Amino acid sequence: MGSLGVDLFFVISGFLITGILLRNKGHIESGGSTVGKNLVTFYIRRFIRIFPIYYLLLITLFILGMAELRGHGWWYFCYLSNFRVIDLGHWPGVLSHTWSLSVEEQFYFVWPLLVLKVPQRWLPRLFLSLFLVGPVFRIIMMLLGASSMGIGVPPFACLDPLAGGALLALWMATDKSRKHYGKLRVIGIAGGICFLLQAVYYIIVLQGGPINAQLPLMRTAAAAFFAWLIGSAALERNGWLGAVFKAKVFDYIGRISYGIYLYHLVFPWVLQRTLGIQLGHSVPSFFITAALAIAVSSISWHVLEKPVNRLKRLRPSSD
Repeated sequence: MGSLGVDLFFVISGFLITGILLRNKGHIESGGSTVGKNLVTFYIRRFIRIFPIYYLLLITLFILGMAELRGHGWWYFCYLSNFRVIDLGHWPGVLSHTWSLSVEEQFYFVWPLLVLKVPQRWLPRLFLSLFLVGPVFRIIMMLLGASSMGIGVPPFACLDPLAGGALLALWMATDKSRKHYGKLRVIGIAGGICFLLQAVYYIIVLQGGPINAQLPLMRTAAAAFFAWLIGSAALERNGWLGAVFKAKVFDYIGRISYGIYLYHLVFPWVLQRTLGIQLGHSVPSFFITAALAIAVSSISWHVLEKPVNRLKRLRPSSD
């Protein structure tokens, strides 16, 4: 059930990116900027944050002789690895986790233009419709007999967490008085209950297996719960929940989390390839991998990512 972490990531991403775009939209409507200028700025800033260590990792693994990259590298270099997973019908080992980064880039490719160009009054219905596309798509694909990969990793299959985060951002941008916060809480609690019921069924009855191919509504329920959790954390920064997420250790892990996610599956392969060390699936191996991921991600942040991120000041966002 670790894939639920990716769903949380999608909700956070939909929330943060949509919030930025809505603020830019307001700036455009006030005459302070243009859609074209904001799109260029958005993509430049995403490029600075995301591309350097992603392509550095791919190039390094290619040089080290990774067969998957040597034979099918274009899927990964073009951010199409989720479709590579569908084509294979199984996870491609060390690079399996890049499917979510591909979905994210595909989301970035379309979403900014959609948010900036669609009239504000249409956005609530648009976001809600896209939220519903996710579960409907998974159910249809399941009925058509698609593989678990074909059900879970296409961009349409991931729209409910992404659009759920977008709906949260839109609500926070328009409901300044927070008078409808109770409704958000109800949605979150209902989503949490639906998620727990499905999780119990998954563990006891199904006893594992691909979640989305067996429970196509679990991602939807999780998205609703995560939206409430994120909204609560954002609104209660001075409360206990805000204090937890503002703790220095979580703040730092958050800063280097992109590197942790990008690197974490790579270490067992690199250790075996370079030193002949075979890490299994034991608890000690987990802690060794986690420690390596945090250490290397910390170095990556301070040596590469943080200095490169300073380039963003050359193209400041209008939000």
